[in-house]
Amino acid sequence: MNETMLSYRVKDNLIHSLHPLTTLSYVLVITILSLIFYHPIYLAALLLPAALVIVSSGHYKEWSIYLKLSVSLIILIAVLNMVFSREGETILFTLQLLPGMAPLDLSLESLTFAAGMGLRLLVIITAFCLYSQAIDPDRILRAVAGLGKGKTVLAIILATRLFPQFLRDYKRIMEISQCRGVDPYHGNLWQRTGRLKPVISVLFSSSLEHALELAESMYARGYGSGARSQRQADLWRPRDFLILLAVIIAFFCGILAYGQGWTAFNYYPRLSWEFSGSSILTLMTLSLAIPSVLNWGCKRSNSFLSKI
Repeated sequence: MNETMLSYRVKDNLIHSLHPLTTLSYVLVITILSLIFYHPIYLAALLLPAALVIVSSGHYKEWSIYLKLSVSLIILIAVLNMVFSREGETILFTLQLLPGMAPLDLSLESLTFAAGMGLRLLVIITAFCLYSQAIDPDRILRAVAGLGKGKTVLAIILATRLFPQFLRDYKRIMEISQCRGVDPYHGNLWQRTGRLKPVISVLFSSSLEHALELAESMYARGYGSGARSQRQADLWRPRDFLILLAVIIAFFCGILAYGQGWTAFNYYPRLSWEFSGSSILTLMTLSLAIPSVLNWGCKRSNSFLSKI
C-alpha cells in the first residue's frame, strides 16, 4: 500500500481552504447516493463531478493509485459474480470446468451486474480518496469534537495519524535492509518470513519510541491536567455556504430520482431499464461540479478567491 494514499498534504487551492464539514458533507452525499443508486448512468453522474474535484485540487496522482487498486477489486467482483450467479437468462457461453461437474453458464446479466457494482465501488473509492486527500484529519476531528468524548476523539486522531506513519517507517526500514544486502522479497515463504523478523523487531521498537515521544509531548502540553483550551475555530466563508447549498440541492435531486424509481436498473432475470429524469440528473451533476468550477475560477483569478 502506498503511503500517499493515506497521507494528507496541504495544497494551495480552494478545496483545501473549505471548512472541513463542507468537504465532509460533499463526500457523504456522494457516498450515500452511490449506495442507493443502481442505474449506471446515475452512478456515472456521481463519479464525474467527484473526479473533477479531485483533479482540480491537484490529487490526480493519488487518485490514480486508488484506481489501480480498484481495478483488481472490480475484476474480482466480476469473476465471482459470473461464476456463482445463475439467475441470468441471456447465456453468453457455457464452460465445462471438470468432468462430472455441472456446466457453468455465464450470462449477460451477471456480467452487467458485476460492471454496475464495480462502478459503484469506484464511486465509493473515489469519495474516500477525496476524504483522505482533501480533509485535514486534525481539522475534521476538531470540528466534530463536540459529538463525542475527548478520549474518543483522541483515539481517532492517534489512529488516523499513526497508520500512515507506520507505513513510512516500514518503507524506510525495508530500504535500509536492502542497502545492507538483505532482500526479503526473494526465496520461499519460510525464508521470507525469517528475513522479516529483524524488520518487525525494528518496526516494533520504532513504534514504541514514537509512543514515548507522543506521551512526552502530551505531558508537556498539560493533557489531562484541566479543562482543554481551544484554538480559534475554522471559519465559515461564503464559499462554504455556496457549496453546501449545491450539495443540498444535489442530495434532494438524488432522493427525488430514487423516490420516482428513475435510479432503478433491473439486472435479473433479464436486463430491463428505462432512463428518466434527465433534467434532475443534469441538475444533480452540475451541483456536485460546483466545487471544481469554483476551484478552477480561483486559480485564474486570486481576487475571486478573496471575494468568496
